Amino acid sequence: MPDQTGATPLVRVFGIEIRLHFSVLLIFTLIVVSLATGLLPGWHPEWAAWMLWSAAVIAAVLFLLSLLVHEMSHALTARSRGIGTRSITLFLFGGVAEIEKDAERPQDEFLIAIAGPLASLAIAVICTALTVAVAPPEAFAGETITFAELSVVTTITLWLAAVNFMLAAFNLIPGFPLDGGRVFRALLWWRSGDMVRATEQAASVGSAFGWVLMAWGTYRALIGDLAGGLWLVFIGWFLQRLAKASASQLLMERALNGFEVADVMRTRFERVPAELRVDEFVNDYLLRSAQVLWPVSENDQDVGFMTAEQLGNGTGLTLAEVMTPLAGAEAETLTADLRATEALRRLSDRLSPLPVVRNGRIVGIVHQADILRWMS
Repeated sequence: MPDQTGATPLVRVFGIEIRLHFSVLLIFTLIVVSLATGLLPGWHPEWAAWMLWSAAVIAAVLFLLSLLVHEMSHALTARSRGIGTRSITLFLFGGVAEIEKDAERPQDEFLIAIAGPLASLAIAVICTALTVAVAPPEAFAGETITFAELSVVTTITLWLAAVNFMLAAFNLIPGFPLDGGRVFRALLWWRSGDMVRATEQAASVGSAFGWVLMAWGTYRALIGDLAGGLWLVFIGWFLQRLAKASASQLLMERALNGFEVADVMRTRFERVPAELRVDEFVNDYLLRSAQVLWPVSENDQDVGFMTAEQLGNGTGLTLAEVMTPLAGAEAETLTADLRATEALRRLSDRLSPLPVVRNGRIVGIVHQADILRWMS
């Protein structure tokens, strides 16, 4: 099932969860339609419609797999440097590897960042070699490629080579948070020894690159290429916003560095008894307080917790029957000694707070807004 970010877990590869964001369907559809109705008919006007659409679907699937290889190279390189990766998510603009923490040394940052573009470049080289090796010599006899001489396989490998070359080149642009921007940050960090300053400088370049893309896209739209121009504007806007957000996130994490959940949690809250009926809980507690998560106790022991989302059709039932039990709910709780930066990550894709547990008892409640307000 999709999580709150719209990503659906698919499989685990090398212990890393692979996720598919719903926006992938949009880019997949755009690739298939543009290939089947534009590029491939231009290369192969003799192909039947079913061949055009079949080749387009296969090419789009292989392109998504090449994106996965790109992100997996980041993840495996990070693992080799002692940094784990929780998941890889493919989405509209490519993919993102959720690495557990930032590199602590500029050389590690450089290797992790450069791994993705190198993987895309390797795929491009392999696809080019396969195309040249399998295609008949007549296809490359002149100054231009004779596409009519290419089979379905070599047509797809030629296209994959081109898009992966472009993917590698685009990601090497020195604009944070693109891979090239991270490489640029690593070099600035190595030179100055100041990661925060290096991030701010790389983010400024990334933001400037976003504005350049938006300006170029606006120009393209005004001279008649409306679809292509608007797409460039959208990508530029996305990169410009992402550059600022990435720099802000680093500054927040640096501000929280060294602090634990115990430093930022709420410690004043009420408990409710497990035998309380749901309707009584709603009328006497939930509607009369700003508290949104309620520890549930029985015989002076915490046995679970309640939020408004758990009420459902619980009229007539007790809290013990509808609550989330503490036993086995480690994924829904935090520990008091957990790093505050990790808690912020855990809360970033949640609307509700999380309870903090120590020795089987709820000792605090943490909201994302609490951590941000505490930092301010």
